[in-house]
Amino acid sequence: MHGVIEFCSAREMREHYSDVRRRFFPVLRQPARPKPVEPEPEPMNDIQVIPVIPVLPFDASLEVRVETAINLSIEMFVRHPKTNKVLLVTSAVSQAFDVRTFDLISGNRTQHLTTPRQLVSAITRKLTCYSYPEIGRRMRRDHTTILYGARKYAALVDAAFNRRNENDIPA
Repeated sequence: MHGVIEFCSAREMREHYSDVRRRFFPVLRQPARPKPVEPEPEPMNDIQVIPVIPVLPFDASLEVRVETAINLSIEMFVRHPKTNKVLLVTSAVSQAFDVRTFDLISGNRTQHLTTPRQLVSAITRKLTCYSYPEIGRRMRRDHTTILYGARKYAALVDAAFNRRNENDIPA
């Protein structure tokens, strides 16, 4: 029966552990290479978004941009059915508002980013069955922040959906 080994220091324990590994796992003799530190990848790198709607002028109204974002989101849902829906909506809104997708997920709180970010939460809530905490986790935000943005722009998003549905119904 094997006795209990008492170590006087952490160094002795490490030496014993490496000795046991050498005896029982000879393949693992090569020292492990340190993993290179990779920068955090930007979201949506693997999805190439093809703009379906022409680029909006700089002074386009908020309503036009919201309709554009909704149309792009729905197009992306069809093209990429297995991709994270929050990232698809984020990408669509970033195209409609001419900002980077990474900036919408970042911690920057300037107004030119907060409005599109709040619209992402409202559109995602309308298009998907995700809960506020789930949307918040995927956007790196607290669920109450998502709730605030979704409520703030709910009327605008609902109006854009109603206009879209009215245009889709044949007379």
